[in-house]
Amino acid sequence: MLIKKEKIIGNVGKPKRRSLMLVAAAGAISYITSPQKAFGSFFLFNGYSRDFSFSFSYPGVWTRGSTMAKAADGGYVIAVDIGESSNLVKLDGFGKQQWVSKFIGSDKGSHFEGKSVCADGNHGYLLIGETNSHDLLGKSWDEAETKRTRFKYDFTPKMALLSRVDTHGKLVWQKIYGKEEIHARNSAQFTLPVKDSGFLVFGFKTAQLPASPLIGEFNKLESPWIFKIDANGDMLSETLIQEINGAFVKRPAAEDIYSKPIIDPDGNLIVVVRTDAIQIVTDRNGTQKLDIEQLSGRPIYILLKLNQDGKELARYQLNRETAGIPVILASSTGIDMFRLHDEDNSSDKRLGFVHFHFDPDLKLISEKFISDQKFRPKAAIKAVGGFHMFGSDVSPGNDRGQAVLAFLKNDGGLECRTGFGRDSWPNDLIAGHNENEVLVFYNTSSSDVVKVEKFSLKI
Repeated sequence: MLIKKEKIIGNVGKPKRRSLMLVAAAGAISYITSPQKAFGSFFLFNGYSRDFSFSFSYPGVWTRGSTMAKAADGGYVIAVDIGESSNLVKLDGFGKQQWVSKFIGSDKGSHFEGKSVCADGNHGYLLIGETNSHDLLGKSWDEAETKRTRFKYDFTPKMALLSRVDTHGKLVWQKIYGKEEIHARNSAQFTLPVKDSGFLVFGFKTAQLPASPLIGEFNKLESPWIFKIDANGDMLSETLIQEINGAFVKRPAAEDIYSKPIIDPDGNLIVVVRTDAIQIVTDRNGTQKLDIEQLSGRPIYILLKLNQDGKELARYQLNRETAGIPVILASSTGIDMFRLHDEDNSSDKRLGFVHFHFDPDLKLISEKFISDQKFRPKAAIKAVGGFHMFGSDVSPGNDRGQAVLAFLKNDGGLECRTGFGRDSWPNDLIAGHNENEVLVFYNTSSSDVVKVEKFSLKI
C-alpha cells in the first residue's frame, strides 16, 4: 500500500504580521485579520477562550492528578491522588465542586493510588488503580510484613483495585484483582465502558514467563494485562500479553504509564505495548542464551488491535525513529497516532513530532512530520479542521517545560498555543459537552495544586 509522507512546517511562537484580506465565498465577503490562521475551507481561527478554571489543593500534601471524564448530567469528574489516598472530585458544568469521595489506605502504611476514572452513563463512576491495603489483602499482607521485618525489604503484594461509586459519590462496590503473591504487582491503569454495561480494564501484572531454565532472575515480568468485568465487578475474562515474535512484552521502563487505550467504532480495543530487549536466541554452536543486546538495548513499541476477549486482530510495529509514549485516538476514518520524532537516533535531525494515520485494520495510510522545536504531545482530540493537542513545551535545560494546549491544523502546524506556567505538566485532555469545547487537566509547579480548565475554540 502506498504510504504518503509530507512535511508540515509549524509556528514556533514567532510574531505574525497582521494584514487584511478579503475572501469571497458563495457571494459573501469575510474579513480575515491573519492569513496564517485561516484553515480548512473558510474557517476563521481566533484561538482558545477560557470558560472556567478549577483548582484542587491540599496544602502541604503531595497532590497529583491523573485523568478526568464527562458526566451524564453535563458536569465532569476528576481523579486526584493526595498523599496515600485517592479522590474523585465531581464538578458541575460551570466548574463548581459538587462532592469529593476519598479512598484512604489502612493505618498500617498502605495506600491506594488511583490511575484513571471513567463514567458509566447515568449509573456513576469507576475509579481504578492499585493498592497494598492490609484491610483488603489480609493474610498476604501479613506474610509480607513478616518478611519485611526479617529482610528489611518491602515484599507487600500490590493488587489492582476498582471502586465503583454512584452519581452522588457513594461507594457501591470495591474489589481487588490479580494474584496475591509476595512481591507481586498487579495494576489497573485505564478502563473503558463497553456496550453490555461492563468494563474493559487495561494495566499490567507480574507473571511467570514461558518456562526456560535460562531466564533465571528474569523469570517474571510485569506484562500488559487486559480483563473484562460486568457491572458488578465480576471478572468475565482476562488476557496477558507476554510475548510477540519471540520478544518479551513488559510495561514501559521507569514509569507506569502506557498510551491511553481506546475503543474503535466497532468496539475493538486499540492499545500500545512494548517489546523488551531481552530475548532468548541460539548461537552458532547451537547453545541457547539470553541476548540482552537485542535491538541494541532499545525497545520497540507495537500498536495492537484486539477484540474484547483479547484476541489479536491486527498490529503495526512503530519505527525506531520515533520516541516517547504514543498518543492514539480513533474516529470513523481510522486511527490517528502522534509520537515524538527521535532525532538522536535518526539520520533526520529535525525537531518535531510525527502524525500517523491508519485505516481501521492498522494499515498505514499517511505519515506527516510536524516541524516544531518545543512541543511533546501527551493527548489529542479530533476536531473540525484538525486536532486539539495537549502536551509540553520544553526548552534546553528544562525537560519538563510547561503544559500547553494548541491546535494542529490538518494542513499546517500548531496554532494558538496556550501555556499554563513554568514547570506545569499535562495529565489529561477531554472534549467538553458542546462542540469546540475542551478541558485540560494539569499539575502546577506547586506540588499540592492541580487544575482543570475549560476552553472554547473560537472559529
